[in-house]
Amino acid sequence: MSKKVLLSVLACTFAGAVFAGSATHKALDEDKDGFIQPEEADAMPTLVEQWTEFDVNEDGRIDAVEFSRFESLSSPPGAPTGEMGKGSGGYTEGGKKY
Repeated sequence: MSKKVLLSVLACTFAGAVFAGSATHKALDEDKDGFIQPEEADAMPTLVEQWTEFDVNEDGRIDAVEFSRFESLSSPPGAPTGEMGKGSGGYTEGGKKY
């Protein structure tokens, strides 16, 4: 397989995973519009506290790519994030399990 084809396949696979969003992103997105609004983030104080850092495009909401960055930078080293964490019991914050 050529390098170009391999890179294209990998890029599409990664883009599909990010577009689909993590289980936690989907759980917080109560209105299922694909974005986490500030009021939806109230269940996750860590995200609220760091909102401006992760709302990269400053549109007032967190999309799946921005949330993926939040998960990867906010998780302890070695902790599962997103879809990979589904089988590990998920993520708990403020008494709520995701």
